[in-house]
Amino acid sequence: PNSFFWPKLRDGGYSAVQRWAKRAAVDVVSLRALLVPLHLNDSHWALGAVDLARHELLFLDSLGLPPPASFSMRLTEFMEHETLKVERPWTLKVKDPPRQRNSTDCGVFMLWYADCLAATQPTDFKTSAKAINRKRRE
Repeated sequence: PNSFFWPKLRDGGYSAVQRWAKRAAVDVVSLRALLVPLHLNDSHWALGAVDLARHELLFLDSLGLPPPASFSMRLTEFMEHETLKVERPWTLKVKDPPRQRNSTDCGVFMLWYADCLAATQPTDFKTSAKAINRKRRE
């Protein structure tokens, strides 16, 4: 999904986004993971994700903030409608990834977390200024 997915899902529930996967011709059940960029309070980026194999909802935030109040409820609602079944409850896992050292790198970190999850790599990268600048240029 793009950055408009979360506000639509948060504010309108499944009915507000139910056509998105169909329009994109994506079978959500066939995915390994679903990455959800979250623009929180119009000032901070974090990453939500659904790990379909582990049946987990993941939240990664470079400031260590908690997930939005409706995060689990809304992503669970989406997944239950898309998979048309409830095998077992979706488990929320708030990860403790590397943290940003300033007030401006949240977008870089969110994209870095997404890269790691998409490549099934751990999110244990260096956070030095040199490493962050290198990542910005990629």
